[in-house]
Amino acid sequence: MYKTLPIKLYLSLEQESYWREQCEHSNNLFNCALYEAKQVYFYKLHKDNAYSTYWRNDEYKTSWKLRKVLGVSYPTLEKMLKNTYHYKT
Repeated sequence: MYKTLPIKLYLSLEQESYWREQCEHSNNLFNCALYEAKQVYFYKLHKDNAYSTYWRNDEYKTSWKLRKVLGVSYPTLEKMLKNTYHYKT
C-alpha cells in the first residue's frame, strides 16, 4: 500500500481558474482521443465483416465475431487531433 502526501496549494482566483481550464481541456482532449480510437476500431471491424448473423437453437442471432483488431497508434492519434481546439490550448 502506498502512502500519499497531501499538498495544499494557495492559489489566487486567476491561477485557480487557469488550472481548472487546463484540466478541462485535458479531459476533453482525452475524450476526443477515445472517440477517435473507437471510430477507427469499429471501422476496422466493419471492414473485416466482423458482424455476423447465425442460427443457434432455432433462434436467429446477430453479434460481433471475436477478432483481434489493432488499435490506433499514438502518432496517428496525434495527427488526427492536432487541429482540435483542446490540443492547441
